[in-house]
Amino acid sequence: MEPYDKTVISEGTALKEIKDWVGYIKGLPTIEDELERLVKPDNMANTIYVTHQPPSRTGLAGDEDNPNNGSEAIYRFLKEKQPKMSLHGHCHNAPEITGKWHNTIGRTVCIQPGQQEDFAYVVIDMDSMEYKRFKI
Repeated sequence: MEPYDKTVISEGTALKEIKDWVGYIKGLPTIEDELERLVKPDNMANTIYVTHQPPSRTGLAGDEDNPNNGSEAIYRFLKEKQPKMSLHGHCHNAPEITGKWHNTIGRTVCIQPGQQEDFAYVVIDMDSMEYKRFKI
């Protein structure tokens, strides 16, 4: 079998070849652009956002001392909007590296359970805002 030497993206059930990858990604919206397009809830204090990438500066994306880990746009969005909670994934080993699977940005609770060899999940009591991480 030959190595696959084309850049492709999926479009439904087909693959589309991208000949100019750099040009293609420059035409895509940024995370900040996408966040600005979100519906504005009536009560941000009761809103929960789910983003794949964790915010920077929280330790939820690998190395808390490196602000380049995680999304600065998501960090700024959460800091400004102050939703009740944000849930994240992406950086599977971050809790093992930083020891953090949750953090706060102002009043916003940010949770990233991580996922390595063990299955990890978080149970959240929304009334008391207590949360606990489990690994099985």
